[in-house]
Amino acid sequence: MGKSDETKGKLIRSSAEIFAQKGYAASTTREIADSAGVSEAVLFKYYKNKKGLLHETILDFIEQISLDSVFESVDGIVKNNKEMPTEDLFRKLFKDRYSMIDKNFQMFKMLVIEIQYHEDVRDIFIEKVMPRIAHYAKVMSSLLEERDDIRSDLDYTAIIRSFMGVVLLTIVQKKMLPELIDTNDGIDTEIENMVDMFMRGILKGEEK
Repeated sequence: MGKSDETKGKLIRSSAEIFAQKGYAASTTREIADSAGVSEAVLFKYYKNKKGLLHETILDFIEQISLDSVFESVDGIVKNNKEMPTEDLFRKLFKDRYSMIDKNFQMFKMLVIEIQYHEDVRDIFIEKVMPRIAHYAKVMSSLLEERDDIRSDLDYTAIIRSFMGVVLLTIVQKKMLPELIDTNDGIDTEIENMVDMFMRGILKGEEK
């Protein structure tokens, strides 16, 4: 890696951290440059303005999360556990997706925030990431169709959307509202509870 690439890498990492913490509007190019250990003049050598740096930061993250390696664990779980009980399979998928999003939470947070205010950022996300999400939602939906214990009157894609919503809610609670999660039991117990409620609902029925 040349010095130019190394400097750009530092700027991208610094901007990702600062944008995620403070948001785009409240961040300045000076503090990003300071965090990267370079002058503001060097920053503007590589990026025309703060918006250009945001685009590069978002694009870099999107390239990372659209890689096969981010999704291949889902593919492996689905293909290698076809005989696994449905609840155990969802538990395994829950922990896998939770771990991936948890490790990249600040970047996901930045992406979700900036998509609301920058149409061009939203367009990049739709072009680069949505096809991957749609593909794996279809893969998981096909898996559900093959299972006898899943209600056939439900839309399988809607089940997957609801499932991912539960995963995201659990992460948001842990990161932003930690007091809602009993720290004595920890996140593993919370995941067990969420999977249980997702699979069985909250109405009385057959006990486990």
